[in-house]
Amino acid sequence: MVKSLLANNELTKQQLVEIHSGSIGMGKKIQQLETLVRKTQENQQNLVAQAPENRLYTRAVKMVQLGATIEELMAECELPRAEAELLLNLHKK
Repeated sequence: MVKSLLANNELTKQQLVEIHSGSIGMGKKIQQLETLVRKTQENQQNLVAQAPENRLYTRAVKMVQLGATIEELMAECELPRAEAELLLNLHKK
């Protein structure tokens, strides 16, 4: 009976070691995921900060696709002539 209890005790110790090792691994994985989420949030904030400028170019490209002239691009999107010409040459059909 004592041998059985000692064997059971040893088995329980091994299981606790495995559980402990698993929880350490999970803790590390959670830290990695938290870091990834933080970086993703920072990247998203950077994209949002850049959005107003990009919207003008997106609008300008749509205007070019609809047949806008250089002068219309310059007036509506407040682009310098060189940028308007570049967009027109890159995106016209």
